[in-house]
Amino acid sequence: MSAAPSIADNLRFTLEVLKGPHAGMKLEFDKGTISIGRGVENDVVLANDPRVSRQHAEIKQSLGQFYLVNLSQKNFVLLNGQNIATEKMESKAVLQIGESEIRFTVQGSTNLLEPISPAAVVVPLKAEAPAARPSAAPGPRPQQAPAFPPPPVSPGMPAGFNASSMPRPPSGPSSGGGLFANRKFVMYAVIALMVVLFVLANAGKKTKKVEDRPFRTEEELGVARQEAENEIKAFQERKERMNQQIYQKAYENFLRGYRDYRQGQYLRARESFQVVLNLDPENELARRYMNLSKIRFDELVKFNMLQGRRYLEKQNYRMCKARYQTVMTMLGYDPSSPEYKEALMMHKQCSVALEGRY
Repeated sequence: MSAAPSIADNLRFTLEVLKGPHAGMKLEFDKGTISIGRGVENDVVLANDPRVSRQHAEIKQSLGQFYLVNLSQKNFVLLNGQNIATEKMESKAVLQIGESEIRFTVQGSTNLLEPISPAAVVVPLKAEAPAARPSAAPGPRPQQAPAFPPPPVSPGMPAGFNASSMPRPPSGPSSGGGLFANRKFVMYAVIALMVVLFVLANAGKKTKKVEDRPFRTEEELGVARQEAENEIKAFQERKERMNQQIYQKAYENFLRGYRDYRQGQYLRARESFQVVLNLDPENELARRYMNLSKIRFDELVKFNMLQGRRYLEKQNYRMCKARYQTVMTMLGYDPSSPEYKEALMMHKQCSVALEGRY
């Protein structure tokens, strides 16, 4: 007979009774599943609590996650003040079973959940570019010599006479004919004249076109107004017809999704409600039922996973295999889903154990 594959080591956890007939009791476990109840066959025996059932609750752990399951048909189980049937449980959670309040603590959970602070990264500073040297101050420019040297002093002139103070003869007329001798000036003047003539010609044409255009009569205005009103009316009718079709389609998908939700077909219900939101994004009722469908679907997956684990521990390998097969079918055989990977692994384990029995 081949042995079943081994399961990872379980985490150690502590249960401490805070209130109730068994206040002060503290127990420590490292098992995959423990039971709580009034009967002596349980791991945690609350015999003095009259409101505790014989087998009241179970604590299961799977892949480092803890789940609290209510086994009683009559009595409730509270997790942090909330009534639950099957729920994931964190460290430091408070359970209430009957009149007893119990604190659940996972040993070493603080260190496991402590975030790792990232190492400081030293960014080197960029080297500053050397400052540009100031350019050398320009030296003194040599003094330019005068264009024309002063005339020499003749012997007959009196002393102190300045030749530059003498009046100069008037300059003769410059050759070239004044402004019209400059070719650039003539060219610019011709271009400006052409531009002015072109603008005046176009302005005359536009004025003539405006004057020649006939005014529309009252009948023509009435026809144009009627055509515009007909186009607006046709557009409004097309819009109303489109809105009615969208509303009808959204209503049909909502009814289909609600029916699937009531029958427990949560995956199909989510698809129908998503179609409604695509057609009508402001439909709050469809959004609410879509979120509820997702929550119910996740709870159903967890429930089947826990039931499969329970059947495996009780060596009912056929039911164990069936439960995990149901989970894989619900998840659509999605290999990227962590729940699908776990269900596939446990399904193989149950299959190997079932083949080894026969």
